[in-house]
Amino acid sequence: MISKVKWIVNFCLLFTALYLPSVSWGQSLSLETLKQFSDHINEISSQTPVELYPFLSDSLVVEVNLGSNAQGVSLNYDKQEYMEMLEKLDAEGRYQKNIENSEVHIYNHMINSPTSGQYSIVSYSKTTRVKAWVTVDVVIEGDKLKIIKLVEEM
Repeated sequence: MISKVKWIVNFCLLFTALYLPSVSWGQSLSLETLKQFSDHINEISSQTPVELYPFLSDSLVVEVNLGSNAQGVSLNYDKQEYMEMLEKLDAEGRYQKNIENSEVHIYNHMINSPTSGQYSIVSYSKTTRVKAWVTVDVVIEGDKLKIIKLVEEM
C-alpha cells in the first residue's frame, strides 16, 4: 500500500514538473518558454491574423520603418489599428498569399528580465522580393505571455 502511494506521489510530482511548464507560462520567463512561444506564434500566424489577437497586449505598439533613416517613413499602429490592417489584408487574400510565399527564420531569443523577453524574425517574401527584420518584445501579463511591441524594418 505504501509503495502504491509513493508511486502515485512520484507520478504527480513528475507530471507537474514536466507538463505544467508547457501549459502555463508561470511567473518567470525562461528561454525555452520564449522559444516555444515564438514557434507557436509563427505557426498560428500562418493561418489567419485573427488567431494572433489573444497573444497581443492591449498596450501593443507596432512600428514599421520603411526605407533608410534619412529618407524613410515610420508608421505606428496600436493593437486595434494593427489588427484592422491585417484583417483587411486577409479579406483581400493578400495576407495568406504573402505568408505562403515567405521564408521565415526566428532567432536571437533573449531574456531581458524575469518577466520580459525579446526575439527577432527575418522574413523574405518571394512575391515582393523584400526582406523584413522584426523585433518582438514580449512580457508576462497576469499568467499569459503577450506581445507588447513589434518593430519592423524593411
